[in-house]
Amino acid sequence: MSESSAGTVVSGRRYAVERVGGRAPSALEDFAGETSLRLTHGAEVHEVAGVGRVVDGAVRFHEKRGDPGGKDVRVWRISAGADGFEAEHTP
Repeated sequence: MSESSAGTVVSGRRYAVERVGGRAPSALEDFAGETSLRLTHGAEVHEVAGVGRVVDGAVRFHEKRGDPGGKDVRVWRISAGADGFEAEHTP
């Protein structure tokens, strides 16, 4: 369910969210429920899938590996930034 097409994810680094569920995101609610994300930082591209929920003006997104309900890989915090949506891995 979740594969990364780039190197290691760095904690504290902000990644731009290009796609959520195959389209450009327009609201935090787009990240709610089971979906996939395309995250970029420079030339790095990460394709992740999991489950998100809106909490206190941001999204807490649990990246999963395997089938739906699969193993948790990491947690992302997604927020609205000046140039769109940003995701940051949270330890």
